[in-house]
Amino acid sequence: MPGDFDNMLRYCAELEQNNNRTWFHENHKQYERAVADFVELLGILKFAVAEAAPDIRDGLIFTEPKAMMYRIPRDARIHNGKPPYNPSFRAYISADRKSMRPIGYFLRIAPNDCLFGTGLWLEKGTEVYAARRFMLSRQFELAGLLADNGLTVTGPTLKRMPAGFDENSPVADLLKMKEWFASVEPDSAALGGFDDFADAVTEWVRRMEPLRLFFMQAHAAAQSGELNY
Repeated sequence: MPGDFDNMLRYCAELEQNNNRTWFHENHKQYERAVADFVELLGILKFAVAEAAPDIRDGLIFTEPKAMMYRIPRDARIHNGKPPYNPSFRAYISADRKSMRPIGYFLRIAPNDCLFGTGLWLEKGTEVYAARRFMLSRQFELAGLLADNGLTVTGPTLKRMPAGFDENSPVADLLKMKEWFASVEPDSAALGGFDDFADAVTEWVRRMEPLRLFFMQAHAAAQSGELNY
């Protein structure tokens, strides 16, 4: 019988209050129970996402749920000065979490900090520029799919519009961004069983899927250098 979120949320709350290596190792069995529940959840969600995102279905179905997970221990080389653990359960629901390609869906479970969504991240400035050019060339399509599906895109933003881009574009805010993310934030206090959550995820993916597919095209244009002028 599918589980619920209790172990995960309880563990994250306690880790938030005791974010040190001693507590982590002394409570490793509690951690293992919470991880087992998260793996079970991902095993259910990959099919929920696959149902609403057929172009990545095969890759999801044949990917082990544990391969989608991010580690709770932080990498001290990257997060120097921060507590040693990230008190949340996170995953990238895609065939390849490390490359984040094809673009998939991000999930975070934590007390008062749950999130599910999709987005576009690019490493090089030239790729970001090309993605903006692609968005500008399809600005009315992009504005329409956001409006039709009730989606808002957020991300780190430049203070000024980049040179060569239109301040009056219907997607002017997106043209100033360096990353793009659309998400929903479920109430952790209202989380129940995994099956009910999977049903919600299927509906969220159906809403977000047109944008994810658009981001896939923008990424392809960025990689090829198309519209990079």
